[in-house]
Amino acid sequence: MIARAPWREAVTYRDTWPHEYVVVEKDGQQELLVAFHHRISRDEGIECRFFHRTQKYLFLGEYKYWALQDGDEIILNRALLYKDRRDFVIREGDRGVTVDDDSRVAEADLTEDENAVASWPEGRMEQLDVREVWADEAADFTPWLAENLDILGEEVGLDLELVETEKAVGSFYLDILAKDVDNGTLVAIENQLEWSDHGHLGQLLTYAAKCDAQVAIWIAPEFRYEHRETINRLNQWTGSEIQFYGVEVKIVRIGESAPAPDFRAVAVPDGWGW
Repeated sequence: MIARAPWREAVTYRDTWPHEYVVVEKDGQQELLVAFHHRISRDEGIECRFFHRTQKYLFLGEYKYWALQDGDEIILNRALLYKDRRDFVIREGDRGVTVDDDSRVAEADLTEDENAVASWPEGRMEQLDVREVWADEAADFTPWLAENLDILGEEVGLDLELVETEKAVGSFYLDILAKDVDNGTLVAIENQLEWSDHGHLGQLLTYAAKCDAQVAIWIAPEFRYEHRETINRLNQWTGSEIQFYGVEVKIVRIGESAPAPDFRAVAVPDGWGW
């Protein structure tokens, strides 16, 4: 199945993070994706960090494989082991499995699996309007996020703990004030459920300054290019004094499965985002 897939080079990353990819639906690789997830579900994946994102990679033969969502498309990627610059956790010689079983690392194992197909949600992945789940930002999204800061924290690489919602800042209110459990620094979180705009950028700066926060996170369903660049420039200007993040929140669903939140950092302190 792997050999038959129409792998193509990610040309724009040739000199930075060289890899190949297939677009699952466009390239007719749904069964390959199902088989990939089945192997991951059997604890054969190895969790690695790539900048601020932590995800599971499947190590088979000379390659490592991983999946990601790009808009409405699901992309399955592979890269030659030890040929790129971001093999964080895996040491040369590791096989990417959690048990000593050579048969589990053979590429021939990644084949059609009726049980895997049966267990994976049927239908294509679709992206929903975030307001289908959270109709109101203050009444719905902010309370939900306050109870699920761990999901956001995983995306930005912080162990977040709630301090207060609707934190009074003069005559204004910050959506969420949190703290980084690891070092106790305050984190200002500003939410919106529309495209990023100048108003919320100003609010984020005001709240972060007045709360003496050392981390500022702006969440929106879509970030305009200009606002992503502004966050990156703010990180350049402020250095280590304060860290700024731009994080997109999506709602996705496969077939008739329950809607699920998906956070993706698009602007981060080191200047790399998705």
